[in-house]
Amino acid sequence: MTRSMKVMLFSWLCSCIFPNAWATTYTSASCSSADFNTQISAASNGDTVRGPSGGGSATWSAQVKFSKGITLDGNGCVITLPSNTANLDVTAVPTSPLEIKNFTFNGASGNNDGQVIVRGLTQSTATCRIDNNTFQNGDAEVTTVGHGSCLIDHNSFTSSGGGAQVIIIDGGNYGDYSPRKDDQIPGSGKFVFIEDNTITDTSSSTYGQIQAYYGGSFVLRYNHLYNVGLETHGSSPGTCAGENGARWFEVYNNDHHPSPGITLPIKFRGGSGIVFGNTSDIPDHLILAEDCGSGTWPIQGQVGQGINPSAASGGTTAACCWSPLYAWNNSGFPVEIDNSNLIQYSTTPQGCSHPNNRCDAVVTTSQPTTLLRCQSAADQSSGCPVSYTYTPYTYPYPLTTSAGSPSPPAGLTAVVE
Repeated sequence: MTRSMKVMLFSWLCSCIFPNAWATTYTSASCSSADFNTQISAASNGDTVRGPSGGGSATWSAQVKFSKGITLDGNGCVITLPSNTANLDVTAVPTSPLEIKNFTFNGASGNNDGQVIVRGLTQSTATCRIDNNTFQNGDAEVTTVGHGSCLIDHNSFTSSGGGAQVIIIDGGNYGDYSPRKDDQIPGSGKFVFIEDNTITDTSSSTYGQIQAYYGGSFVLRYNHLYNVGLETHGSSPGTCAGENGARWFEVYNNDHHPSPGITLPIKFRGGSGIVFGNTSDIPDHLILAEDCGSGTWPIQGQVGQGINPSAASGGTTAACCWSPLYAWNNSGFPVEIDNSNLIQYSTTPQGCSHPNNRCDAVVTTSQPTTLLRCQSAADQSSGCPVSYTYTPYTYPYPLTTSAGSPSPPAGLTAVVE
């Protein structure tokens, strides 16, 4: 082996063992969108772009948009976003993780359509993380698009606009029904995780400040919610086609703190999932609803339906996709049914009046030993529904406890003969 080949091999081994050792940090001259865009353009996957030392403030005059796996560290920058054309719009990539942290984002108008948007999430994209930021006075303060791993943690969200949606989880783009065909594995890490955040609404609104559309899948856990409701979308009220609600959700161990007189339920208008251990200072309801006022059970994408390879706008679903929602041990959230013709629940999966006595939801005081699901192609091959034992994904999400790359060993010498 020649000397040059040995040097190249040694360099390659070092890059594998210490992948971040040669990453570059770029520092923005100010908090402006122009200065951030300049440094982001220079950065490559694995690099860090940081706000100026000591932070600062700026009103962004243009969009900051990129498709790279970098760490974007606001370093204390306070950003005012005057419109939805001046925001942070990022597309995830397969090869390098994305992180957005240490910003304050202020929505100047109180109705910005996405302060931070992360697009392109798939099962093969590297994990994204949005952490330790402050979001204020916006609509859709964080929006994710796609089915993949993204952690939204340790942020502070405050909304002051009536009807504002603080966090939006979209499985696909507007009108996209393909996310209902993706594999979704309960208890896995391949979801959008919303954990350890404080989310506050000051508008006295009764709207769902956390929303999911177009087959969006997410895990909402260990959050502190003040006057904040959760809602997964369904079809448009009064219609019986075009379901565009959530696909899968796991909602557990969140504490809710509503003000007296404000109705803030947990409301599911579509999709299926796991709901347990949530508490509320003032009793409200866990509402299972269906917007369609008529029709034959099951409606495409309604509560208690899972994977659907034939999903399409305006379509109906086959009984193959039955995948009941499970809820247990939620304090202050008695179950309420909206549209008992299409939504029924019992303490067992087959204790209802639908065909084959199937129920859309199973509500118990403790976790059942085994559950039923139809959420993947493998489930269908095995003959949906299949039974399984549910175990929540590791908490805290492993990204929050990562120690980072190991320090290079001292005194390392390359000997080339």
